[in-house]
Amino acid sequence: MAGISDDLLHWLPISAPIISARKDHFDAGLRRDGPPPIRIDKGWLVFYHGIDNFSEKRIYRLGAALLEHDNPHQVIWRCSKPILEPRESYETVGYTDLVPGGYKALRTMSTDDIDKLAEKNITT
Repeated sequence: MAGISDDLLHWLPISAPIISARKDHFDAGLRRDGPPPIRIDKGWLVFYHGIDNFSEKRIYRLGAALLEHDNPHQVIWRCSKPILEPRESYETVGYTDLVPGGYKALRTMSTDDIDKLAEKNITT
């Protein structure tokens, strides 16, 4: 959750997201902060990652936005397409995506089971 502070010690929460969902965009389903904002001449440059809500693979993509200097809750500009996205299968598929039950199930699997799973998915 975002917040606002006059002294950087005492914070008031802001419930509305600064980077909101956009229908039919790469960040329609989920948006999360990236590295700290960068102050540039035109405002605050923000990098964030988002996933769509219309793809089964739920691929994370990198987006960028520019926020006003004096009012960083005001978005001046936002990319309409991702500025970076994975394309190769080794970038988009991982063990937790392939195991029913995700990471919790993966933690209980033996090394042999994980190797078999990896071999199966490399050949398919």
